[in-house]
Amino acid sequence: MSRGHFTIHSTTQEITVNTDQISGHGGADSPTILVSVKIDFCPVGRGHRDEMIQFEVLSLRAELRATDKNFKIAETTLQTSYRVYDKNSYSTTFQFLVNESIINKIEKARKENLPMNITISAQVGMFESVSYVNKQGEKSDRLFITGFDTGQGNVAFQVEQSQWVNKVLPQMGHGSYKLIELPAINQIIPEEYKISLGEFEEARKYFLNGDYDKTVAHCRAALDPFSGKTNLPKLKEFVKSKSEFAWATSVLESTEEWLEKVIKATSSFTSKTHHAPSIGHFSRTEAEIVLMITTGIIAYIGKIEYKAE
Repeated sequence: MSRGHFTIHSTTQEITVNTDQISGHGGADSPTILVSVKIDFCPVGRGHRDEMIQFEVLSLRAELRATDKNFKIAETTLQTSYRVYDKNSYSTTFQFLVNESIINKIEKARKENLPMNITISAQVGMFESVSYVNKQGEKSDRLFITGFDTGQGNVAFQVEQSQWVNKVLPQMGHGSYKLIELPAINQIIPEEYKISLGEFEEARKYFLNGDYDKTVAHCRAALDPFSGKTNLPKLKEFVKSKSEFAWATSVLESTEEWLEKVIKATSSFTSKTHHAPSIGHFSRTEAEIVLMITTGIIAYIGKIEYKAE
């Protein structure tokens, strides 16, 4: 939970964001971020007297921002009619409608946990006791809204990486990368293929978690089992076309050479002792390109088995 506050007539009203209840909704057609909030309202004092003034919450406006760059995601307004006459806890869920562009923007800027900030503005009507005399001469007091006030506050919080990646994004129908089906085994080079799939799975996990440096490093490791003079000859006899084998060899060797140059340029990957800065060498876009190239090569190696049958 994360807490903040705003004031109405100098009286503090507490805000609590239930971070563990943040979720997604609507799927790809209507992606929505749901933020659960509790506001502990209490009446406000007037002047130097002990009298407490009741008020009615007429509307709540919320604006959601995200990442270290604090860019705006969306805003929403709830029309309410909630009377505060004593200490009351008001709970609600703000629904922030987003789109694929906003989600991609969040993912490009996110590193592991997702920092967020919600600003809440409450418009309230202030009650005042008004005395009047009816036709029978009887005096009565009644409460009327005689003025308005606005309180505004914000709460900074974080959504855990695992919650965002494993729960919120799928609920909004977001795919962080395009899925290409990879065969589970390869009978030609079974051990090497198994190692490659393991490294590729690690690369995929790091990509989803926003660690793009490790994504690239594991992609490089995923191609290692297919390189060199040992395994290419094994594959050659199963490829029907000489031109196709030449193409596959060229793509694999060129990719390996390119990755080797790229990774050597960031020595923190190849050195067992990392030196600062040890992160931030690769952007999401760069890691995505490497991941997709690696996916294509592994998919090609995997399908050779089926061509041999």
